[in-house]
This record gives sequence, C-alpha cells and structure tokens, in this order.
Amino acid sequence: MVIHLKTSVNSTVRSLDFRQFDFSCTSHVLYADINLMTAAQKDFLLYSPSANFAIIEHTFQVLATKREFANLIPPKEEQRSMANYPNNMHCGNEQ
Repeated sequence: MVIHLKTSVNSTVRSLDFRQFDFSCTSHVLYADINLMTAAQKDFLLYSPSANFAIIEHTFQVLATKREFANLIPPKEEQRSMANYPNNMHCGNEQ
C-alpha cells in the first residue's frame, strides 16, 4: 500500500510505501515528522516517550499562539500523560 501526502508546511507531494516497513510485533516502533520527511524509510526514527513529548509540547506551544486555541492547552502533566499513552498499547495478543 502506498500513501501520498503533503502538509500545509511542506506542500511537496510525497509517497510512502508501507511495504518497506516491518509491522510485526517484534519490530521497533517508529515515528516521523511528516513536515520534514522526504517519504523515505530513513526519515523514521525510533519512538520514545521523550520524543513523543517533544512533539506534543511543540504542537501545544504553536496552538497556544492561536487565539481560538489559547484556552484549550492542557497542563504539562497532562501532555506528559499523552506522550506516555502509546506505552500502554499492546501488539497482537500480548498483554
């Protein structure tokens, strides 16, 4: 499966072939900044709660500058909880 994407920050259309990824439960969890990626597997980095928190924190900092979102920004502790949420997910039948 191939997806094509662009963002408001990076309007270049990029294609990402999901056949290049290992979706098995033993593979590492990855993430990518879709605004910076060139649509190559090398753009994906190993996931960590601290990396996730950095993305979440930055996103809320940007949103805080927008009048319509300024009062909706959760406290840092709630943002940390959001960043750690993926650690509660399990692959396949593992518990």
